[in-house]
Amino acid sequence: MAMTVMHNNMSMAALGELQKNNRSLGKTLKKVATGMRLNSAGDGASAYAISERMRVQLRTLSQDEQNVKNGRDLLAVADGGIQNIIAQLRTMKELAINAANDTNTDADRATIQKEFDARRDGIEEIAVETNYNGKRLLDGSWWRYRKETSASTSKGTQQAITTTPPARPTGNVTIIASGNYTISQDGVYKLDSGYTGNITITTKNVELQQTDKWNQDVTINCTTPGTALWLNSMQITNSTASSGKSFLSFTGTGNTLQLLGGSMIHYSASSNATVACVNIGDGLAINDGGLGDGVLDVTYSAGSNDSGAGIGTDGAGGSAQYLVINSGKVLSMASSSEGAAIGSGGTGSHIGRIEINGGTVIAAGSDGAAIGSGASGTVIAAGSDGAAIGSGASGSSVDHIVINGGDITRVLKKIPF
Repeated sequence: MAMTVMHNNMSMAALGELQKNNRSLGKTLKKVATGMRLNSAGDGASAYAISERMRVQLRTLSQDEQNVKNGRDLLAVADGGIQNIIAQLRTMKELAINAANDTNTDADRATIQKEFDARRDGIEEIAVETNYNGKRLLDGSWWRYRKETSASTSKGTQQAITTTPPARPTGNVTIIASGNYTISQDGVYKLDSGYTGNITITTKNVELQQTDKWNQDVTINCTTPGTALWLNSMQITNSTASSGKSFLSFTGTGNTLQLLGGSMIHYSASSNATVACVNIGDGLAINDGGLGDGVLDVTYSAGSNDSGAGIGTDGAGGSAQYLVINSGKVLSMASSSEGAAIGSGGTGSHIGRIEINGGTVIAAGSDGAAIGSGASGTVIAAGSDGAAIGSGASGSSVDHIVINGGDITRVLKKIPF
């Protein structure tokens, strides 16, 4: 008997049309429910892509609007706290005037003083407790944080600065005879006995040694950014005759000064000198060279009207992004009339960031800061003539002083030289 497959083409066709109508109805109902014509790529791929981009923009604008509302609410909270403080101050002024009235007895004034003190304490409480989402608004911390974050974002000085030097140079030692000399190859170099002159370093990884205990009238100029200079037990004294130049100067950022043994620099500046004894260029990191005994001892004896610095920038407009001390022992004694012992020089000079991460730092300034900016800067509080850590007098500044570790010794009084 033959097998017969039963079918009903008319019913299948009707079922297909029904399913198609149901899908169409579903799409239509979805458009009605959402109020949008485009709900999926099936409604039109190109139009859907355009609509999604516009939806993202709308959500972004909506969040921007919410951010503005949050900022407005924050300012409203801060304004409310300020108005409360103003009200307290008005009352305190009234109390002060009332206490001055001769009709009051001592007991009356004592009572007035108690209320005055209570309202003053109330101002302190308002300043501490006024907050938005846990952020205190009137004690200075939030606004200071915003200012420093903004400044560091523009100057690139907020993050910790790490400058890693290359491996210590090896190979034969090249003897440098007196006179001007250019070092253009990485390696180890030694100053000949009695050397005087100017050394220009155009390469990036150099170790300097010396034959004698002391050399006179020597200048070292590193002209390439990113130079690693290994200073090995150098002892240099520069007289007034050579004070128109820094003893040691760097160019650009990314430079490192590696201290091997004890290096001493004695520098006598003439009147109106503006140079730094060790000019950090636009950015310098100082490290122990790896032997554990790295020392840099700078004595900067200035003349009259001098605006130079011990370790830092030149006076009269010198500028640098950063100075970092990571390890080793750094001592700087400067009698500059305006510049800092460690920091910027005098009028108009600037350092973006001074960062001390380790080692031992000893600094003694005169009219400028011991650690910080030279004359009339804007950081921390100054002492009588200059700050121990901060700024001195007359136009220079430092943005950030960050002390993450190490031992810091501050000398507050003038140091005679």
